[in-house]
Amino acid sequence: MNAQRSPFFLFLFAGLLFFLFVLMALAILPKKTTTFTDEEVPTDLSLIQDYDPILGDASAEVIIFHYSDFLCTSCGDIADSLSRIAQDYGDSVAIVWKDFPNVTAHPLAPGASIAARCAGKQDAFWEYHDMLFANQDQITQATAMEVYTLIAEDLDLGMWRFNRCLDKQQTFDDLESSYRDALDAELTSAPALRINDEWFTGIISEQELRSIITSQPLNL
Repeated sequence: MNAQRSPFFLFLFAGLLFFLFVLMALAILPKKTTTFTDEEVPTDLSLIQDYDPILGDASAEVIIFHYSDFLCTSCGDIADSLSRIAQDYGDSVAIVWKDFPNVTAHPLAPGASIAARCAGKQDAFWEYHDMLFANQDQITQATAMEVYTLIAEDLDLGMWRFNRCLDKQQTFDDLESSYRDALDAELTSAPALRINDEWFTGIISEQELRSIITSQPLNL
């Protein structure tokens, strides 16, 4: 009788060992650090790098990271909403720009980012940012450089300095670093937002954005 029971107990013992092995493996596997929408991760101010344009104060109660593409229509809609929100909420909200151009869909987008960052060297990134989005449909292979120059002239930038920056792509490294930040966050497309410790991808309305912001502990 004992000999007949031995295979069963051996099988049970092996099953328990396998179950314990799986539990140990799961315990030591690395965890994903990027979460989306309703899953929280600690707010990490180290995400703000020296190459990131910031509209507002980095110590603001609500920090919105906008991973975006200057030639993406929905990105432009979100940028317009964020500009209005920044005006309305003042020092309580800061917007951090992160370049994440979709080169396949918008091959000219990296050039637009370089131009905006060149304007940033003359403290005019956000003004240039607004005008780029406003003139998205004017940027083509044939007209891009002309549009970039006209925007710079409208903003009264130093043209020799701006053109030299643009021609030599002096801000390319910052663009590339920003793009890598998006990849490190495991993003796949723009637009994407990180609002304090929550991630949101795709199209989001201004009303939804305001609702999310007012749900944060603000001292208005």
